[in-house]
Amino acid sequence: MKLGILSDIHADLPGLERALALFQRQNVDQIVCAGDLIDGTTPGEGVVRHFRGSSIPCVMGNHDEDAIAPGSVHYRRVQQTDPPFDALTADSLTYLQGLPRQHEFTAGGLRVLLAHGIPSSNRIYLWSFAERHDLQRAAHSAKSDVLILGHTHDPMLVKVDGVTIVNPGSVRLINGSGTCAILTLPDLDYTVYDLATELSIPYQRPQL
Repeated sequence: MKLGILSDIHADLPGLERALALFQRQNVDQIVCAGDLIDGTTPGEGVVRHFRGSSIPCVMGNHDEDAIAPGSVHYRRVQQTDPPFDALTADSLTYLQGLPRQHEFTAGGLRVLLAHGIPSSNRIYLWSFAERHDLQRAAHSAKSDVLILGHTHDPMLVKVDGVTIVNPGSVRLINGSGTCAILTLPDLDYTVYDLATELSIPYQRPQL
């Protein structure tokens, strides 16, 4: 089974569309997203509307969480009679409010947990070069064979204590680049793609 993995779109609709087109050409079987559909004060209705009309499982990122706070700029714009271009609608805020912090599923006979930062928080960063005990804590708390995270914008594959932790990086096309990934299950073959070139790129793959 080929699993297409997105994360940290940050209101970048062209980046999202490029990643989805790549997944289509690669014939992925399922797509998941590790959160952060929107970005700070940047409007992102186009991105959220796409997810509202799709069956792509997505978890709540820290920017998504901030957007649904009553005092946020996104929340206030819903009340405006003349909101800025691509501002979030009330329906999109409702969608963001309904996003789970974790999503558990089975694919290729393996248990998979999807989260944003770490399983217990969408604000804590987990890097491939983190201390071993931090990686172990995340792996053990996942209670799964595969843990999919986002938040760092840094693609990685780490295997620790029998758990495979992956991060696809960020879809956002900053300076012409962005990344997504495909994980084949149950083989655990992992490929990260540069969305500017659509070529696979190297990433850190420590074995712990």
